[in-house]
Amino acid sequence: MRKPSALLLPAGLILVMVLISGCTALGGLFGGDVINVQQSIVQNGVQDVIVVKDILTIPKSPLLPDQQLSLSFILENKDKLKDVKNVRIDMFNAPTMRNSGGTTLCNLYVASGYTQCDINIGTCLPQETLAGVQAPPQQRYCIPDQCGAEGCVILPGEEKPITFTLMTPSSNDIKNIKTDTKLDFKATYEFDGSLNYIVSAISTDEIVKRQRSGDKANLFTTKSYGSGPVQIDVELQGAPYILSGGNTPISTSQPETVMFFTIKNRGSGTLVNSQIDSNQMQIIFPPELEVVNGKYSEQFSCTDNGQNTVCKNTGNVDSTGKKVSDGVIPLYRDQSRSSLRFTVKLKQPLNEPFRSFQITSTVTYNYELRNSVAMTINPFQNV
Repeated sequence: MRKPSALLLPAGLILVMVLISGCTALGGLFGGDVINVQQSIVQNGVQDVIVVKDILTIPKSPLLPDQQLSLSFILENKDKLKDVKNVRIDMFNAPTMRNSGGTTLCNLYVASGYTQCDINIGTCLPQETLAGVQAPPQQRYCIPDQCGAEGCVILPGEEKPITFTLMTPSSNDIKNIKTDTKLDFKATYEFDGSLNYIVSAISTDEIVKRQRSGDKANLFTTKSYGSGPVQIDVELQGAPYILSGGNTPISTSQPETVMFFTIKNRGSGTLVNSQIDSNQMQIIFPPELEVVNGKYSEQFSCTDNGQNTVCKNTGNVDSTGKKVSDGVIPLYRDQSRSSLRFTVKLKQPLNEPFRSFQITSTVTYNYELRNSVAMTINPFQNV
């Protein structure tokens, strides 16, 4: 029996707060000689909010043929503030093993296009019910006592025990010889990731004043990441601050700033389908910032409601009305590679020397953890 070391966290780790501060070198940028930007990063909670622990089979391996056994383990929500929703446990591969009654192989799936009536397994539905309806692609016969296909919720800090009751193969099934097998199961759940980003804007007038006086302007930037295995991040292209044209700008338009958002998997498992589904990511820009039309990611549509600008990955269409994106954000090697690019600028020049603005982002995703248990079935006195 193998314990899932990749899924376990050190004992006593409840809430992690990491604060990293530093100053960014601004050589070659306008105002870089008189601006210091203090950057801070705050990490809230834990990365793996769900862990699988205390895996146990009773009786222990090696097992006898035609013997009932229980596979049990604990699911723990390591987050102390948020529920983990739609938790589902699925034993997707259990060769030679049978359900608790010993009547059906765990690995017997009802293939698409066939019905339970065709193979005389499961619930046989009337033909009128099946008319025009395709059978489900698969069906499980070895299911847990809770958190199965119906899903469940694990509360903050809660530990939820999971049990599978199974039957080992018969002596005839394994031809009366010692057989090694492995039970593979996965835990999927739904969770939300979040980012709180505070970025500073400074007036060109203030920069000129500082250059005349020789004094420095100290700006502050912070990124606060929420708990969970999927993290949203953001970087500014070039200068780590937004520039305001001041009250007497050379140009009538405000300077533009480019922001790049990325999604990263930093947990022990995988993102289901390695993607963020459509309409599951949202970015909220403050009312003082304008998201420049035509200069943001095609996966998103942005709406200015007067209070703020809300961008969602619902996809987009071109000038002819043709759909150019469905909004799905794929991940490659645990990171989004498509350009989640947003060009923003201040709607009005700053009246103050400098000012900070808050940008928030959330993402809802489905996450998967996998594990397995090895065991041996050996007829009695077969030594």
